[in-house]
This record gives sequence, C-alpha cells and structure tokens, in this order.
Amino acid sequence: MTMDEITHVETGTEFLEGVFKRLDMGVDVSAATDADAEHYRYVLKGDVAGLNANPDLVDALTLLTAQTLSRAENRRVDCILDVGGSFEQRKALLDVAVEDLAHAVLVTGRSGVLQGLSAAERKDVHNGLKEVESVQTRSEGDDRTRILVVEPS
Repeated sequence: MTMDEITHVETGTEFLEGVFKRLDMGVDVSAATDADAEHYRYVLKGDVAGLNANPDLVDALTLLTAQTLSRAENRRVDCILDVGGSFEQRKALLDVAVEDLAHAVLVTGRSGVLQGLSAAERKDVHNGLKEVESVQTRSEGDDRTRILVVEPS
C-alpha cells in the first residue's frame, strides 16, 4: 500500500469510529485491507448486534464510507463492512455456492439465481465466472432486490 492509500484507510476508520460514537454503539473498527485488494475492508467487532439486526444501516454505512473514501481519493472506491469478522467465512461459502450453481446451470441448461449479495460480492461472482466459457452472468433489479443471474452462454 502507498502512503496515500494508508491515509485513506485511516480516513475510513476515523469516519466509522465517529459514526459509531455518535450512535453510542460500542463498535470497534479495524482496517483489513490487503495491498492488492480491489476495495477497502473494515472489520466491525464488539457490540454489533444492532448492525446484525439492521442490514439497511450496514448498507447505508457502507455507501457513506465508500463516498467518504471516494472523495479522499478523487476516484470511485468500494468498501466492505465486515460485521463480526465473518467476511472470509461468507466468501468461502459463496465460492462453493457459485461453483455448485455454475455446475447445475451447465448440467441442466437452465438459469440459476443468487440473491442477497452485496455489490462487492456480485462483482466477485461476475469476475470469477468470466473464466467459465459455458456460462454468463448478469445482474437484474435495483438496490436490495438486485439479483445475479447465471445462465448458459
């Protein structure tokens, strides 16, 4: 990571810490971004029950954090809020589900749908399945109803 990227990661951390302080939530924020990551990731631990119970709040905070980072970097920046540190487990499960779905699409010749994915997760699925010549992907819908369709090519 460059010094600018480190500074921007800190900007995101400070923004989130300020929000949780104003909301009187005991949430600890730490950056967990690799140098080659396509997006910034923040792990939220501590009193995260309110976040787990309110996915709309997490979506709003993700958007606001990404906008804060985008302004700081003068480019579009994506971020992930990893509530409770479950991102790696969710990613591993998603990888298996996507592999299984792609296989089912190939075997049956019928389309399959994934829903409930974040924008970053949809992007990962699109990128991951680009290399599978027999299937193609597309997203449909808006905001929280957005789905990812995997279909035979």
